Amino acid sequence: TNVITQYKNWPAHLPLLFLQGAMDGSVGVEKNLKWAENLRDIFPNLVHLAYHKDAPHAMLRGEKGDIILHEIIDFIITNSSPLTKAYI
Repeated sequence: TNVITQYKNWPAHLPLLFLQGAMDGSVGVEKNLKWAENLRDIFPNLVHLAYHKDAPHAMLRGEKGDIILHEIIDFIITNSSPLTKAYI
């Protein structure tokens, strides 16, 4: 819960990929989205919000798991340092 209430203290250099599936019955989808949107408003260049309307909690096991996995990989590559990118 510290992360939820102290989102303004997110490290200013740390990119964040926030994935949320609308079919997630394990968490409060609306509460999670509000948290991520607040963070994105504060750090628009760091926070990427990916909302998938047909995705369950276990997003990679769902029908669009391959698309979501590629989204994660793209985020990692995009936010890697030049040194790391040299080895990819």
